[in-house]
Amino acid sequence: MSLQELQDKVDGLECDLASAVDLMTRVARGEQTVHAMGEWISLNYPKYRERLPEHMRALPPKRER
Repeated sequence: MSLQELQDKVDGLECDLASAVDLMTRVARGEQTVHAMGEWISLNYPKYRERLPEHMRALPPKRER
């Protein structure tokens, strides 16, 4: 992996972390629902969806045929 590819990966991870912290902060303030946080996790990190309590899980997006 090139240095540029590694930097792009780091940048993407930093962006995801900032989004997750922002959403968590909004949930803590009551500005966003816990279910919305579950939807964000389900859509952005579907492999972690099963770790969420049932009431927080969003259905995976349907694929168009």
